[in-house]
Amino acid sequence: MQHKPLLLLVLLSFPVIVLADSGCEQPRGYLGGEGIGLSSGSSSWNNHDSAFRQNTLLNLYTSLSLNCWIGETLKLKSETNGEYLLQSHQPGSLQDSRHTGKMFFNQLSLSWAVRDNVFIDAGKLRPRYGYLYSVSPLDMLRNPHGAFRSVHVNATGDNWDSFYDEGSWGVSATTYTSAGSWDLVILPRLALNGSDMNTNRHWSSLERTNSQDRYLFSYSTTGLSDVTATASLLAGTQQRVASGISYTLNDNWIINLEGSLMQGESWRHLQADASSKLHNYSITTSDHPFARSKHGINGDIGGGLRYTTSGQVETGIEYYGQSQGYSRSEWKRLLRDVAFTNGGYANPYIPVTSSSQVRDVFRLYAHIMADEIDKTGRQGALQGKHYLMLFNSRNRSENRVINWRASAIINLIDGSTLANLQLSSPVREDLEIYTGTSFTFGGTGSEFSLFGEKGTYYAGLRYYW
Repeated sequence: MQHKPLLLLVLLSFPVIVLADSGCEQPRGYLGGEGIGLSSGSSSWNNHDSAFRQNTLLNLYTSLSLNCWIGETLKLKSETNGEYLLQSHQPGSLQDSRHTGKMFFNQLSLSWAVRDNVFIDAGKLRPRYGYLYSVSPLDMLRNPHGAFRSVHVNATGDNWDSFYDEGSWGVSATTYTSAGSWDLVILPRLALNGSDMNTNRHWSSLERTNSQDRYLFSYSTTGLSDVTATASLLAGTQQRVASGISYTLNDNWIINLEGSLMQGESWRHLQADASSKLHNYSITTSDHPFARSKHGINGDIGGGLRYTTSGQVETGIEYYGQSQGYSRSEWKRLLRDVAFTNGGYANPYIPVTSSSQVRDVFRLYAHIMADEIDKTGRQGALQGKHYLMLFNSRNRSENRVINWRASAIINLIDGSTLANLQLSSPVREDLEIYTGTSFTFGGTGSEFSLFGEKGTYYAGLRYYW
């Protein structure tokens, strides 16, 4: 089923391609490889199940982009990425296979210039909105990524998820005026997103990108020289409104502010009744402890200040807050349930709780909880209420110049931190080398140390063509 939209787009395009003058630019892309080391520490899953193990591995990856034109009004864009993973040791029970690969068809879109200021796009689309560096309330069409559980392509540092940025099948229309632009985006539901027991990495591409009906109407101003503002309305499976503004103070300073309101929750939360059943030993393998509420109003807000020098060094600070994040008491309940499913269920006064049948049920439940927490992160969501983001980077194109990307996300409630640092250099126009690390700080049970994954260390090279 997931190949039908691609086939339909090709069939609709074929008569136009035959009748019109057409051609393609030279394909662009890159090929690279990374040596990666994984470090892990203490966690409920590691102490009981060896879920996340230390390892060394080789990750090979490639990307291919193609731009074509059909007559004077039609353009075709495509992007396909792939990677293959070779691990030196057997991974943990919640990690990936030892040798495995994936392909990502990120974009295949046909754009029609109806008039000089009106464009219609159809196919696998990647509409993006927002002004913030990290979490953006305006980015309401983001899809969960399908990267491997513990490893991803690190060539772009803390922007690594762009490699897995799969577009959704749909149609969009954009009209430009002297004052701004109007967007209408229609992304229909084409697949169910599989069993609740599966994480996003086990879903097909279509399940990740088109498992909801999404209809977005957006307006952005362009007529004001120093101010750009956007207002968006999302309808369909989820209802949400968002707005944002970017204000350029001068050539160096930019202020960004975004916020949104939504009906219900945008990601699934641990349920109190499921927690009660767990500790009463009344769960079954069909029970799922997480659910997304469709009631009430939730909101999130983000704001930041960014400074850019003439030497292309960018520094910034941002705040992000959300009402749907776990409170302190809710997070403690989640930690209690995680510990209970990872061995805490064994009661020496109730011998049956140490039987293999009981152990298997709770092991499955522990894996379900781990996959659901991972699933939330794959959607680009954070699980707490208040965060501070810091970032600094330099990106220059001269050969043998040292560039860098450094960033940190700090949970202001539990103090845990996720930090990234990368150094890179274009050795020549078609070859880049890089090295870096991502690591976590925080006590056992804090958000960024929950799984015991302490850090990733890598070095690689990337060849462009």
